[in-house]
Amino acid sequence: MKYASVLLAITCLLSAVKAQWLETTIQLPDSSEPIALCYNPLDNKVYCVNYGSDDVTVIDGATNQVIATSSAGDGPYALCYNPLDNKVYCANYGSGDVTVIDGASNQVLTTIGVGVEPVAFCHNPQQNRIYVANYWSSSISVLRDSAGGIEEVANGERRMANSGPSVLRSLPPGAVAFDAMGRRVASAKAGIYFLRSTAGGKPLMTRKAIIQK
Repeated sequence: MKYASVLLAITCLLSAVKAQWLETTIQLPDSSEPIALCYNPLDNKVYCVNYGSDDVTVIDGATNQVIATSSAGDGPYALCYNPLDNKVYCANYGSGDVTVIDGASNQVLTTIGVGVEPVAFCHNPQQNRIYVANYWSSSISVLRDSAGGIEEVANGERRMANSGPSVLRSLPPGAVAFDAMGRRVASAKAGIYFLRSTAGGKPLMTRKAIIQK
């Protein structure tokens, strides 16, 4: 009886071990340098961010076949899936922005400027926000999905409780302006913008500003 129990235990163990195996290998171009993955359960798709080729590979979860390639920014580094709106967020380490991809069509919806060297994500399902960790600027960008733009940026510096946007006459030297949708503005006219700049080679946090001309 004891011998039979031992044999049964060994058989179960071998069966459990045998259940794990390499099913297939999905080959990508040599220059891809894949670095991160995320899964879309709604459309059964797997997304692979490719640091070397600046794009995102879309894979069919049923067949393991590559079905699309979506463009990203410079040095894409991390991925995050938002199940509430079926969107994929790609943090671009080199260009300091986030590419938003539609989960159904695989099309790029927008690019949102964030901090310097974004490297990680977290999704808040309660308020439907995406948090982006920016390595070099020591900040966290909070993205509001309903508007597709930057909601706020937090870092180690305290803000005044009732502080509002800066009122400027023109764009400060070295500053880069983004609109509410995260699109870079080449020539900022009168309006509300998010500014990102550097001073003495040290990156500063993104701040809201009103430009009056």
